[in-house]
Amino acid sequence: MADMRHGPLSRLPGTAAAVVATLVLLLPMTARAQTSGLEAARKAVAAEEQGDMPLALEAYGQALADDGMSDAARGLVFAARGNALASQGRQAEALKDYEKAIALAPDQAVVYFNRGNLFFGMARYDEAIADYTRAIDLDAADAASYNNRGSAWFSKGNLDSALANFNMAVELAPADAEFVNNRGRVRFAMGDEAKARADFATAKSLDPEAKTPVD
Repeated sequence: MADMRHGPLSRLPGTAAAVVATLVLLLPMTARAQTSGLEAARKAVAAEEQGDMPLALEAYGQALADDGMSDAARGLVFAARGNALASQGRQAEALKDYEKAIALAPDQAVVYFNRGNLFFGMARYDEAIADYTRAIDLDAADAASYNNRGSAWFSKGNLDSALANFNMAVELAPADAEFVNNRGRVRFAMGDEAKARADFATAKSLDPEAKTPVD
């Protein structure tokens, strides 16, 4: 991650609950699917929320053993397990799960988004940018993908591209203090202090706990 004192931050959202919500729509409406794969995925999410990662990973494995799931649903479970593995620093295993997720659910923007976050954390910025771009192609209204792509461009030293992405993030989510603050950080780095301070003031008005380079 970029140091919050010197550069923008990527947002790493907790997507496990969102994965389960999506699974409700994707799983076949059969009793077996409802009681095995989906329930195991819910168990995994609950375990993650309680900090019991061994149990969460075991439950994701149980969910994947359910042959009643569609390819798209199975892909989302691989993605959720990839998120869990990434949170434990098991990057190589997480990448394998993301690859399986993309093979099974290539139209799910969240999978590319989260693999992009993993690449970002590994300082593999070109690959992160490619994944965020694919996520945006699939969901052009997702402000977080623009924010994170901006962070990756910032980390590469391309301030113009970073600013363009943060502008889009703010346009899509003007009430998000983090996005506004990140745009201010880029403007500050570019020497545009007046606009940077305006962004910092806005970010503070949205979130009084926001930290800026001028605090």
